[in-house]
Amino acid sequence: MARLWKVLTIDDDAFMHKIIKKELLYRFEVISASSGKDGIDTAINELPDIILLDVEMPGMNGYEVCEQLKSHESTENIPVIFLSSLSNIRSRMLGYESGAADFLVKPFETGELNAKLDSLISLIKQSNIKTSKIEQATNTAFSAMKDSSELGMCINFIEISYGIKDFDSLASCFFNVSRSLNLDCSLMFIIRDKRIFYSGSGCICSELEKEVISNIFDKGGRYIDFGCRTQINFSHVALFIKNMPLHDLDTYGRYKDFFPFMLGAMDAKVKSMEAELGISSQTKQLSKALGIVKNNLASL
Repeated sequence: MARLWKVLTIDDDAFMHKIIKKELLYRFEVISASSGKDGIDTAINELPDIILLDVEMPGMNGYEVCEQLKSHESTENIPVIFLSSLSNIRSRMLGYESGAADFLVKPFETGELNAKLDSLISLIKQSNIKTSKIEQATNTAFSAMKDSSELGMCINFIEISYGIKDFDSLASCFFNVSRSLNLDCSLMFIIRDKRIFYSGSGCICSELEKEVISNIFDKGGRYIDFGCRTQINFSHVALFIKNMPLHDLDTYGRYKDFFPFMLGAMDAKVKSMEAELGISSQTKQLSKALGIVKNNLASL
């Protein structure tokens, strides 16, 4: 069943309450308050969809009540229809200035009241749709900004990695990015059949953690997820993330797309550094061999 819209009537006239309640009974949930102060308290506690507010009341008049309602965070967006026996322009202007959405002159036809309520309900629905769209657009914008920020970190990492000459510095550069994302990570480099481990926490990787990362790597596959942990494997690099944000699926998905870009670049860098190590090793061996030959020739 569709919910009943809640209408609050603030009026010192008990007879007016009866008329309104009788007319709106089957279409609305009607609640009442007999004074301005009670009306404000009821509006804050009940949060009605629409307020029917009498202008001429003892104590606080309708304009003062409306101004207070509009100054309160929880009631500022509730539309108010003034009920008044005064129909002059000044009364309507005062109602407008105090924040009312509409003005109904007493005595009024019930059909006129229903028409104004229907019109307000239509506006509320349209406003809710627009608000929802604005929230969606805002969330999309923030998500895009995050994507842009993460992409910037990725590009910056790749640019810095060009000038890195050792594996310790490469791991440290990567962990600067992962720590900025509040991620607890470990890295494994596979270099000439040797495995080197690094921890983003600054501690040494435990033997058990090394074993886990190695076993997952040996089983193959690009992505391996278990609980809040994810391992991403490349031929020369394995990233082990220990605290993936499962509570935020948007961020989780972005990270699954984001890190492969960095790891791909890092994998290429490790291959390049491995090749340089190989060339350096061969050069040393060649130099050693040439030294032996030189000595043998000198002896001969």
